Amino acid sequence: MPQKIASFNPKCIYSRTECMNNSSLLESYYEFFWSYERIAPEAIMEFEYKFLTKNNFTIITFKGRMSKEARESLLQCQQELLALESKVVIFLFKDVPTVDQVVNRELAILQQEARKSKQLYLVGLNRNLKLMLLEKGILRQNEIRESLEDTLKSLEK
Repeated sequence: MPQKIASFNPKCIYSRTECMNNSSLLESYYEFFWSYERIAPEAIMEFEYKFLTKNNFTIITFKGRMSKEARESLLQCQQELLALESKVVIFLFKDVPTVDQVVNRELAILQQEARKSKQLYLVGLNRNLKLMLLEKGILRQNEIRESLEDTLKSLEK
């Protein structure tokens, strides 16, 4: 099995270089994650998202600051999400330092669309971001999970 996520350097982010086609979703995610190449930490500010779909599961990885510049990307992500046939969607907030108030509505709508016919899980939120978004009513406590690995393992049972 590929290396565990806990051993990566959290001060770096990665950009995708290749796809994967392993048998388990967890192995696929590890391969997806470890196929990233290192980028300077200051690049963290530019928002991007990536989809990984396998069987009835989709992991949407968010990276970078969710600011007004990210609005268009969040709307595009919503359109791609609507086209999915997956039954389970996981939003992975990987290296998302902040969510500006101006995109709270877009983030809430994105979650709403994901819940329509899918099970939604929110993973990888840093403590401060999680508390802020819960306080504002943007997130639902019962959808938040601490670890992607534990979430995937519990869903594969």
